[in-house]
Parts: sequence; structure tokens; C-alpha cells
Amino acid sequence: MSVIPLHTIDDIDQANASGLTPVVFLPSLWLRPTAWTRWAQTFRAAGYAPVVPSTPLEPLTVTEVADHYDQVVGRLEKQPALVGHSFGALLAQLLAGRGLSVATVAIAGTPAPPTSGQFREALADTLGPEEAREFAAPESFVADSADTEIKVDTDNPYRGPILIISGDQDRTVPPAMAEDVYARHQRNTGLTESVTIPARGHALTIDQGWLEVCQTSLAFIQRFAER
Repeated sequence: MSVIPLHTIDDIDQANASGLTPVVFLPSLWLRPTAWTRWAQTFRAAGYAPVVPSTPLEPLTVTEVADHYDQVVGRLEKQPALVGHSFGALLAQLLAGRGLSVATVAIAGTPAPPTSGQFREALADTLGPEEAREFAAPESFVADSADTEIKVDTDNPYRGPILIISGDQDRTVPPAMAEDVYARHQRNTGLTESVTIPARGHALTIDQGWLEVCQTSLAFIQRFAER
């Protein structure tokens, strides 16, 4: 069992004490938790309790990372909404498939974790060097990026509503891939929606247009998650 960092436990305790619906922001590989700071502030102002965990420090497989965040969600007294970007979107889908989310937003979700080179190339789409340095983590601690056991349960009737967000200029998760993810989730009896943001690349959660994506995500969650 992986160790939950103290700052994440603090977020969980504050969320539980607030009585508000938590929103768990699941990290992308190669990004610092601070990439979600502006999002957390926006959701807090809207009446939600943000929880911003970081990637586990010990080497884990993708499935074990999902289990780690399962532990984080399990400490929350209210069922949370989930928001994830890139690898975090894959984690969000995995956890939603376990019936752990009241509503889920998967942004530029990848079918497998990107390599550092792929992520740097994705950042180069829309971010300058200074912005990339601000948000990019020096390394990832996921041990097995080729975890062949990864399988999102898209059929679980307790999956909850899900929104798939993509950028139409994303080269890491191109629109065709996002459409495939959407089609897979449509088999679920729950609500599945998809939004494509024009003129945006893979870094759409942290580039200069991040607020549009954040507000789109917030509006979706507000439809299903009480505050």
C-alpha cells in the first residue's frame, strides 16, 4: 500500500471538515501539482472542496497508481467529482469505472502514460519555455508505463456522468483518439458528453486559455455535484 503524502491528507481533512463536495484533481505525469492551483482556486470559489494529490513517490505500475488514488478517495466522507488531464484523465476514467465518482471530467485522456519526450513535445505545442518550466515536474515515478493490465470499466452502471474534453490541435491525444474514448463510454447507461476546444493543444489545462477549459469542467460538475 502506497503512502499518502501529508499535504494530501491535509486537503482531505479540510474537505471533510467543510462538508462540501470534494473535487479531486488527478495529476498528469511530468506536471507538478501546482498545475492545478488556479483550477483549485476557481472550484473553491464556486463552493467545492478541492483535493490536489501528487503522484506517489515510490515506483508503481499504472494500476497501483490508480489503487493509490482509490485510497485517497476512500478517505473522503462525501463522494467526489474527479477531474484529470492526460495520464490523470486515464486515472479519472479508471476510478469512475470503479464507481467512485459523482461526476468525472477527462481532459485529453491518454490510453497509456506518455513518455517524458512525448510530454515535452506536447508542451511545446502551446507553452513557452518559462511556462513549461513552471509546471513541468523533473521526473515521473510511475514504474511501468506499459501496464498491459490497464482496462477502464466503461460498462459499470455506477460510473456516473462523464465529460470527455479534447483540443482539436492535440498531437498527443488527437481528436480521433478522443472520439474513440467517447464512443467507448457511450455504451454506458450513464450520461456521456464530449467537448472539443478549438485551436488548443495537449497543454490546454495550463496554457493561456486554461480558464475556458476550467469553466467548461466546472459547469459540467455543477449539474451533478451538490455543493
